[in-house]
Parts: sequence; structure tokens; C-alpha cells
Amino acid sequence: GHQPMARLDPITVLPRLLLEAGSQKSRSHWQATVAMVSRVRPPPSDASARGARRHLTEMADAIFVSRHWTREQVLSARANAAYYGRDARGLEAAAQAWYGRPLAQLHPAEITALWTLQWGPSYVDPFCHRDRFEKRYAMLAKRVQGLDPTDVASAIERMSATVCR
Repeated sequence: GHQPMARLDPITVLPRLLLEAGSQKSRSHWQATVAMVSRVRPPPSDASARGARRHLTEMADAIFVSRHWTREQVLSARANAAYYGRDARGLEAAAQAWYGRPLAQLHPAEITALWTLQWGPSYVDPFCHRDRFEKRYAMLAKRVQGLDPTDVASAIERMSATVCR
């Protein structure tokens, strides 16, 4: 079944946003929300898109998403809007860019490896920064039933290599 998602409300969102303002966690949360919602409703292009009005709109969008989308819809939208490096936006493009195969043909370990790249494809590149990649991969793999968090080699072995600078 569907996993429940935390429901947001205006009373708790604003203080939390103000407390977390500037933190990486806060920025990535709002960026993900904006990316998800912009697929449904494009942002305004006029001057009102800047400043406090934009932030309030983003909060309203986050509240809307938390109340009307399932956890699976949020994760799917995030996966399809995320950048994975190698000019790949979305999981399907990432599967082709990193493995040279469609997403449907990837194993769970390989899909988890792609999710790992969302932390910053150049920062956690498995060929240039394997230690960073392994740490992030292990965190995600613990959440996937039947996946060994220490078996990062099987996720990387079929990837096309990156030339590190």
C-alpha cells in the first residue's frame, strides 16, 4: 500500500522554514518541492516571482503537495526532476547515461546507485570519490529490502566509468 506522508500546515511550516533558513536541508527540501510543483503549475515569470511572495508561494505549494500527493507520487516526481550528472535529468535519462540501459532493465542496487547521485553527481561520483559514494549508497541501501548496504561493487561494476579531473 501507500505509505503515509507528513501533512504540513501554515502554522508549523513558517516557523520551521525560518529556523532552518539557509541550511542545506531546507534548501534541498524547497528545491524539490518547487521542482515537483512546477511540473504541474509553471512558476510566474514576472517580478512577483521574486522575494517574499515567491517564498510564500513555495510554502503554499509544499502544503498542497503534502496534503494531496502520496509519498510515492512525491518520490516519483523528485526522481524525475533530479539531476544525475552527465546531462541526465530524471531516472530514465540517468539509467541511459550511467548504465546504457533503460531503467526497467536495472537491478535494485543499480537504481539505488542512481538515487545516490542526487546528493551531487560530481561530489559523490563513484569513480572519482568512491568513499563518499559508498557512504551515501549505504544509507540508502539500508532502506531497500533485500539489498546489502556493503555490496556497493555490484552497483558500480556495470556503470560506464567517469574520467576524473
